[in-house]
Amino acid sequence: MRRLLLVLIALLAVMSCGHNDNRLAARYLDMAAKCFEDGDYVTAKLYIDSVRTEYPNAFEVRKKGIRLLQKVEIAEADRTIAYQDSALNVLREKFEKVRDSFVFQKDEQYQDLGLFTVSSQDIEKNIGRNYLRGQVDEKGRLTIVSTYCGSSYIHHRSIRISPSSDVDGGYVDTPASDDFYEFKDLGTFYEKCNFTGSTADAIAGYIALHQEENLTVTISGDRSFSYRMQASDSKALANIHSLYLLLSSIDEAKTLRDEAERRKKFVEMNIAKSDSAAVAGR
Repeated sequence: MRRLLLVLIALLAVMSCGHNDNRLAARYLDMAAKCFEDGDYVTAKLYIDSVRTEYPNAFEVRKKGIRLLQKVEIAEADRTIAYQDSALNVLREKFEKVRDSFVFQKDEQYQDLGLFTVSSQDIEKNIGRNYLRGQVDEKGRLTIVSTYCGSSYIHHRSIRISPSSDVDGGYVDTPASDDFYEFKDLGTFYEKCNFTGSTADAIAGYIALHQEENLTVTISGDRSFSYRMQASDSKALANIHSLYLLLSSIDEAKTLRDEAERRKKFVEMNIAKSDSAAVAGR
C-alpha cells in the first residue's frame, strides 16, 4: 500500500511538472508571436529556440513553435527580397549613368561574360608600351594586367606601386602571380601578368587613392624594372575601380536576393508537405 502511494505521488508530480512546462513554454511562444508581429524576427527566433531547448517535453507547444518559426523565416526572406530589390534599383540606376564611359567587349561565341575597359587603354592603342591595364567583367570581377615589352625577358610575376617623389604615400606590393604568358615578336620580348581578386582590388584602390600623384610601377622577376605611370592610366584604373565596386555590389545584392528567394520557397514547400501529411492523417 505504501509503495502504491509513492508511485501515485510520483505520477502526480510528473503530471504537474508537465502542465507547468506547457504553461511556461506557451508563455515563451506568446512572446515570440508578439515579437513576430512587431517585426523583431531575431528576438522571435530566440524565444522559439528557448521553447525547444528549455521545454523539450512540451510537444504541442513545440509544434506551434515550428509553424511560427516558418512564418518568421518567410517574413525574413520577404524583407530581404524587398530590401535587395530596392538596393538593386539604386545601383542599376547608377550603372546606367556611367556605362557609356566604358568600352564593352564580348565575343558571344567564346565568352559567357563581357568585359568593361577604358577606351584609352585599348590594346591596339598601347602596343609596345609598359603599362597597367584594368578590366572588369559583368559580375564585377576585376583584373589588372601588367604589360611589359623590352629587349629581353624579365619573367616578372609581381609589381609594386609607389609615389615617384619622396612623399610618404606608402606603397602597394603584390604577391607573385601564376597567371602570365610571354612571347617574342620581331626581336621584342613581351610579358603579360594578370592580378585578380583582392590583389587587383588593392592595386586599383591604391591608384584611385593616389591618382593625382606621380606614381612609379616596379615590376619584379629575374630582375626589376621601373617606369612612370601615365596620368591617363591612373585615371583609367581609378574609373575601372569605381565600376568594379558598383558591379560587384550589384552582383552581391542579386546573390542575397536569390538566396532569400530560395529559402522562402524551401520553407513554403515544407509547410505544404506538413499540411498534406496532416490532412492525410485525419
